[in-house]
Amino acid sequence: MRKFSRVSSICFPQISSLLTLDDILDKYIGKFGKFQKLLTLYILLFVAPLIGFNTTTHFLILLEPPHLCTKQNKSSSLFNFTDGSKNSSLKYNGSELLSLKQDYSSKRDFNYDIIYPTVVSENDWVCENSWKAKIAHVVYRAGSFCGMLIIGILSDTYGRVPTTIFCFSIAGIAGLSTIVSAHNYALFLICRAFMGFVSFKGTVPMVLATEYVGSNKRSLISNGLLLMIGVTNISLPWIAYFLRDWRILTVMTSAAMFIVPMITLLIPESARWLLSRGDFKNGKKSLRHVARINGVSLSDDILNNLKSDDKTVCSVLKIFKYSRFLRFYSITTLMWILCAMISYGGNLFAAVLSSHPFLLLSINSAIDVIASITSKWVADHYGRKKTVCFSCFFTLISYTLIAFVPQESIFFIVILLIGRFWITITYNVKFLYAAEICPTIVRSRAVSTRLALGAIGSAASAAIVSIDLIGKSTPLIIFGTASGFNIILMLLLPETLNQPLPETLEDANNFGLLAENKIFKEEPNC
Repeated sequence: MRKFSRVSSICFPQISSLLTLDDILDKYIGKFGKFQKLLTLYILLFVAPLIGFNTTTHFLILLEPPHLCTKQNKSSSLFNFTDGSKNSSLKYNGSELLSLKQDYSSKRDFNYDIIYPTVVSENDWVCENSWKAKIAHVVYRAGSFCGMLIIGILSDTYGRVPTTIFCFSIAGIAGLSTIVSAHNYALFLICRAFMGFVSFKGTVPMVLATEYVGSNKRSLISNGLLLMIGVTNISLPWIAYFLRDWRILTVMTSAAMFIVPMITLLIPESARWLLSRGDFKNGKKSLRHVARINGVSLSDDILNNLKSDDKTVCSVLKIFKYSRFLRFYSITTLMWILCAMISYGGNLFAAVLSSHPFLLLSINSAIDVIASITSKWVADHYGRKKTVCFSCFFTLISYTLIAFVPQESIFFIVILLIGRFWITITYNVKFLYAAEICPTIVRSRAVSTRLALGAIGSAASAAIVSIDLIGKSTPLIIFGTASGFNIILMLLLPETLNQPLPETLEDANNFGLLAENKIFKEEPNC
């Protein structure tokens, strides 16, 4: 008769061999118990909206209201200035005239019917000064690139919890500082650089949640994160539109950043990360904490049989010793660069079709929300490979067909949005795929580096959008072709659906071998 050990009021099989962390989550703690559900809500209700707050607020406070680049009376030789009425004029002499003329010529007429006063209009960063707003965007993107590289290192070195607290706190401080530095250009750029630095801070808590849930719930975390970012991006532009005050908008979105650090203090550090560093004492402590919330009490017998691989801090350079994993990582990184190019390029292309930025941003975000819901269901039922291949195929078809449709036609807009829907599905699935294929020991660094390299695709898309070789639809044809190339690349990668997360570089290097061997064994002999 099989022996059982009684723990709390639950019967567990007698431990007879070493257990992996996935074994303990699956057999004893639960793959999606109360703790994992609360962690998911933390990601969806707090982390995701604040990611949207960061990136979208940056865009909204730097909008450029319609204006004329020729200032009124700037070239006039008459020393007459109106007092605001149509028929009256006031005459001045000497220093009074010089002072008033200089003050008047520094003001520009902006049309605030749609776009409210922003940092750009307040500081006159338009026309001959338009470079200042562009530099602010460049600095934000440069900060984002550096942040994606450094934050991953911080997460893998110091832990998911302290890195999350640090990043969201920096976002709150930098956001609020933007208000007081608005009229000091150098300080404004510094604040924008820090906001960009932590713009992708949400990947750290996402990795934390992914490391605690079962394999069948990982897509819920990643797609839920992207879905709620989309919901935020639908609503925030209209909040800004009705507030009509960039300072109030900035205070609202920046002060909210401090909510996440306060909640994160209550979350145990990733047991998977602790164990990957050989810290079994704190790793077991985290597992007991999770089990207690899930209503389970883990015995010492279970935890003492936790498998030890004598892991130590791993240099990311060791990746080059594992050729198979290096090949997978290189391919998925190249795919991410192409996905970023297609997605960001599609946004740039669509931007010229609408004079209402709030409407455009909301429509694009609504498409993203629908795509996030769809990609979660499809990727969990048909696998990551099939989902990416089919979504890339339909992106290719959409962006190829659009070349034969007049740009003034409503069908052009419809096909353009359909193409965005499919590329967003690809983007969402590939966002999760990197976390599934990278080992725990370097997961945050690998995911963050991959995100940072995606900036290459975003930068390239800006140049591609201006290409007009065979018509105005040339950029979309290029994006469609790139999507077709992604199909070929995806066929070279293993399926990750329902597979355990790799812990070490050796695990990652051997990822998918069992499935491949099974396929080859099932092939009939010639």
